[in-house]
Amino acid sequence: MRERIAALILCLFYGTVYAEDVLLKQGAGAVNWTTGIVTATGVTEIPDSLINNASAKRALTNKAKLMAYRNLAEMVAGIRITSTTTVENMMLTSDSVTAKVDALIRGAKIINTEDNGDLISVTLAFDTNTGFVQAILPEEYTLAIPNRRLENNRAFMAAMWSKLNGITFWPQVYADEVDSMATINTVEELMYAKRLYSWLLKYDKDLASALLKNIETFEKQNLFTGILIDARDITDFELAVIPTIRNLKGEKIYPGEIYSFSNGRMKRPVSYDFSMKDAWKNKRIAAHPLEIKALHTYENRKSDLVISNAAAELLISNEHIKEVVKRASVMVVIAN
Repeated sequence: MRERIAALILCLFYGTVYAEDVLLKQGAGAVNWTTGIVTATGVTEIPDSLINNASAKRALTNKAKLMAYRNLAEMVAGIRITSTTTVENMMLTSDSVTAKVDALIRGAKIINTEDNGDLISVTLAFDTNTGFVQAILPEEYTLAIPNRRLENNRAFMAAMWSKLNGITFWPQVYADEVDSMATINTVEELMYAKRLYSWLLKYDKDLASALLKNIETFEKQNLFTGILIDARDITDFELAVIPTIRNLKGEKIYPGEIYSFSNGRMKRPVSYDFSMKDAWKNKRIAAHPLEIKALHTYENRKSDLVISNAAAELLISNEHIKEVVKRASVMVVIAN
């Protein structure tokens, strides 16, 4: 009988799950980190003497439903919020969070009720995209973006000589040489070009103008629809509702002032996938996301991902990308 119950639960879980969805199974429940849906199933046996008893079956169905709610509560309690806390931790320290989470769980929808003659099962679905983030967000969670400043001229000079190899004296450089040598192809090159442009404005406006054309060309050709963070090489990353994206200095980039929880947003900050190909098709970021490589996790915070300073700068400085981030059009592809 136990084997039949287990088989039934597996069928219920996998019936509507795509192959590459990030699915975390535990007991009689599962968290789909791609869709944000948490499911849990309650199962009761039907005694032979009650197989044809409609009233008894209704009572058994209610029993299965209560078991499903209990299993769902256990699944939700185990969800990691950030690198340092889980829903259970928050509920233990806050009566307000407990009340909000309990209310959300009670609002879970019954998505399947099945009677196969031997067993009655009830499956509930809880959508973490609706009110959940606001219910469990730590009060002390701050989302400030650090102030930015340009490096000093000496650092720019060194970087400039390295980047534009062969050009050693700026007054002798013509705009067409900059135009041909400074074609921008990557995020890192874009951010370098922007900083270089700011510096050039002080010394050679013709060169600055030529470089600006390349900057504008890259940005016009790359009207990104989302942010896709490639964390497939990060084997110690831990799934969380609110992962933090940081630059190499450890400064918080996302969520941040651009995407603030204070405005009542209901959307999860990110979704997850195992496949870059599937992520590209996801309506959250489709159909032309900006790909950013995650470098590693941050210190002992295994749900915090570190990206390059150039990529971090772009997320908070490019007006179009800021709008994308503001909509939380962000996905993280993780190791399978």
